[in-house]
Amino acid sequence: MNDSHPQSAATRKANRHFRKEAAEKDGVAALAEYRADQAAVLEKTARLREQRLARDATLPKATPKAAKAKRKTVSRALSSR
Repeated sequence: MNDSHPQSAATRKANRHFRKEAAEKDGVAALAEYRADQAAVLEKTARLREQRLARDATLPKATPKAAKAKRKTVSRALSSR
């Protein structure tokens, strides 16, 4: 605002109203963009999940490995005797 030209109350009210309308439009646009991005992420996730499951279905089933027997470790203090 320019101090050399004082604005009337009606002008200030109109400016406030237009700023509020602009902010609401920006908010609506931002929300629409957010929702579109979220939909794209969900779609991509579903597509990738399908691809992973299809890939995993074609792989041979892995057989469980036999558990290795753990070796007992001897502490250095006992091994020097």
